[in-house]
Amino acid sequence: ARAMARAGERGEARIRLRTTAGQWLICHASCLRSADGTLQSFAVVIEPAGLAEIMPLVAGAYEMSVRELEVTRCVARGMSTEAIARKLYLSPHTVRDHIKAAFEKVGVTSRGELVGKLFIEHCAPLAEGGADSGAVSGGD
Repeated sequence: ARAMARAGERGEARIRLRTTAGQWLICHASCLRSADGTLQSFAVVIEPAGLAEIMPLVAGAYEMSVRELEVTRCVARGMSTEAIARKLYLSPHTVRDHIKAAFEKVGVTSRGELVGKLFIEHCAPLAEGGADSGAVSGGD
C-alpha cells in the first residue's frame, strides 16, 4: 500500500492467503492521507475471502481454462449437461468435453469428486483441531 501511494496510484493493495486452519482470507491495505495530501497512516482490513476470490487461484493451480471453470461452477450448482449447454451457449458435446478436461486436470472421475475437490477441499475451511483431530489421524 505504501509503495502504491508513493507511486501516485489510488486504490488498495490486496492479497489472498490461507490460514493454518485452512480458511482463506483477503487482506486489503490502503494509505490514509491528511488534508494536504501527505501520507499519514494505513488502514488494513482482514476478512474471510469469498468464493469468487478463491476460485481463480484454485483453477490456476489445476491449469483450468476460464470456460472449464464456468462449466465446473454450473456442475457445482447441480445443473445437467443440457442446462449448462443452454446457459453457456455451448453444445452438450462441448460441455462434456470441458467436464472431461476438468476431471483429467483435477484427477477425479465423477462430478461429485470434482465439486468436492475444488469447492469443498480447497475453499471450505478445514475442520478446527480438537477432539476430532485424533480420530482422523488414527490416534496413537
